[in-house]
Amino acid sequence: GGGMVSGEPEMSLRVMDIDIGVISEGEQTVVELLDHLAQSKDLNDIDGIVFRDREGKIVQTQSRLPADNLGRIDWPDYELLECDKNLANQRALDSFFLQTQPDSRPRAIDMITSRSCPFSCTFCFHPAGKVYRERPLDDFFAELDMVVARYKINMVALIDELFSLRKQRLLEFCERIKPYGLQWMIQLHVSSASEETLKALHDAGCTYISYGIESMSPRILKSMKKKSKPEQIDSALAM
Repeated sequence: GGGMVSGEPEMSLRVMDIDIGVISEGEQTVVELLDHLAQSKDLNDIDGIVFRDREGKIVQTQSRLPADNLGRIDWPDYELLECDKNLANQRALDSFFLQTQPDSRPRAIDMITSRSCPFSCTFCFHPAGKVYRERPLDDFFAELDMVVARYKINMVALIDELFSLRKQRLLEFCERIKPYGLQWMIQLHVSSASEETLKALHDAGCTYISYGIESMSPRILKSMKKKSKPEQIDSALAM
């Protein structure tokens, strides 16, 4: 599963020599898939997969509707993912973000507060579907409480395609995460960068912002439906 299979389902099966791929969100799909495999049921009945039938022909089923409430999705099984081992093997030089850990002892995990993106840039692909959905912050912080207590993490990479376009949500998130004393990173649109928001992010422990700049040509930005202007980019970088 993941972005590669979702972007090129048929090609992924051919290149990687696999039998079944999950397209887009997989939490519900993988449960149905395992159930069908255990009971030898017809895989054509499962939405959101690509597979080889008994004759070796590649079949792609109809798309699965995106989850409408991210707060209802179970958290990852961190024990199954060997989180302890992954954290123990991290080093500050592994990535630019981990270098911002002041003691050079990163214990970082990836988390999300939303899925997809409200923009429709022509060059972009949304591996979690085209419908933008925000995760309830209460659910996010309940999971954060658990991983901080269990794994003693000190960094969080928020890997949302786009971290909160809504200013009030961004400020609320900053207020709630500040007491944890963590270093964290986000991906942000330049239109969300202001003196107020950047100060709030900095004060709350955000040490890394990734901006999608793409171009400084107004014509190119317009053609790709980027919804940003060179002066906004200049302003965000200056701040």
